[in-house]
Amino acid sequence: MIRSAVAALLLGALTTAPSSAFADMYGFPNGGYTPTPEQRAQQQRALEMKRKVTECDGLRQQVVRTVNTWVNQVYANSYDMSDQGWVQHNSREIFMRDTREEMARFQEAMRQLTYGEVDVSACQATAARYRGYVECYFTNTMNNEPRRNRSDCGSDLYSTFVNPDLYYPPD
Repeated sequence: MIRSAVAALLLGALTTAPSSAFADMYGFPNGGYTPTPEQRAQQQRALEMKRKVTECDGLRQQVVRTVNTWVNQVYANSYDMSDQGWVQHNSREIFMRDTREEMARFQEAMRQLTYGEVDVSACQATAARYRGYVECYFTNTMNNEPRRNRSDCGSDLYSTFVNPDLYYPPD
């Protein structure tokens, strides 16, 4: 009987909410945590940044995968060493070298956008513009067009990056 009374008291003490005075003293009004407006704003900014980083990095990875597929296709088709094939081979080697350089610049630009004070639309625009540029350059290379078509594919590409001073103008 005494054991059951003690057990009931302990169970009751464990299942009841703390007193209001205790909760208020430790910053938990009404027995629960309520963030301040500043904390709410900080949490909201953190969530927005996480979403932006996820989306921008996803766009970057998607473009990298697509461009790598194109580079592999160009590489696989660059082994014809006849007279005309040698020109194609050189053109494709140039494409692959240029694309590696451009990819490094693109990835740096996307990193700056991802962690900079811009919204997701800047990442979307840069990814779309870069992908279009490389797609045009890839198509010209596969059609054995001269290298000068590189600038025809988007010479304004460089002005769209976050800090154009980091990048070189097209040939």
